[in-house]
Amino acid sequence: MEDSLLLWRSIVANKLLKNVDLVLFLNKCDLLQEKLEAGVRLATFMTSYGERPNDFESIYFKNKFAAMHQTLTPNPERDLYIHMTSVIDTQATKKIIVSVRDMLLRDALKGTNLL
Repeated sequence: MEDSLLLWRSIVANKLLKNVDLVLFLNKCDLLQEKLEAGVRLATFMTSYGERPNDFESIYFKNKFAAMHQTLTPNPERDLYIHMTSVIDTQATKKIIVSVRDMLLRDALKGTNLL
């Protein structure tokens, strides 16, 4: 996880990407949920998690990545879209991909002043 956070930090702070909206897929959420339900304590592996409830419904990861974006971005107007995914849940993955596609089309139309 720490490697992912370091990579995210470098992407978010990159000045070459300052005018690009970002889409973050937090994948394998099904595996995380299984591990938490089996009793694995997240705080054991992520000290920043602290004493929060050890449940999957917690939005800790979304908030962690969003806070890094807000703090480090060279462009506060840049949008960030975060999706919790599990590729084995094909219906949810399909909805997410359609949502991202619609977002990209909408942004392209805005750029041409058609929307």
